[in-house]
Amino acid sequence: MASPSGSDALGRRRQLVGVLRVVVEPLGTVLYGEVVDPETGERAGFVGSANLPAAVETWVLRALKRSIGDESTSPITIEEGTSKD
Repeated sequence: MASPSGSDALGRRRQLVGVLRVVVEPLGTVLYGEVVDPETGERAGFVGSANLPAAVETWVLRALKRSIGDESTSPITIEEGTSKD
């Protein structure tokens, strides 16, 4: 299989911009936060640092769906000890 040309590969890639807001205790323990899309206001919240990666993944997947025209998203908060969906 031939490798894709530079322009084809770039056409399939997306650049996403998100804002990470985190509330921490004085000693640095993450309490909660959210990843926010600055263009749409779409949010993926989390409780506890263990849930931060899942919130980022959820936000990225939703942003990718939006970038291809699939608008079927809903707010989500990921809490300690729960899965993302």
